[in-house]
Amino acid sequence: MSARAYAPDYLVNAGGIINVAGEYLGWSNEEVDRRVSAIGSRLEALLDQASQVGERTEIVAEQMAVNVIDAALKRKRAA
Repeated sequence: MSARAYAPDYLVNAGGIINVAGEYLGWSNEEVDRRVSAIGSRLEALLDQASQVGERTEIVAEQMAVNVIDAALKRKRAA
């Protein structure tokens, strides 16, 4: 039996949302490609962190998402 790990839809299917956001916000194709290309490293970071802390991937993914949102809100407030 092989080991399996859960990854949330908002991570593994992010390419479609990024593409739509890029169209709506007027990003260049290069910017969209750069952001989509980062999905793999984010997934790898999720799996690595979950393994290091011994936590389920969905718990770690949620905390990573909260951290990203918090950082964006802080940047917005500072602007």
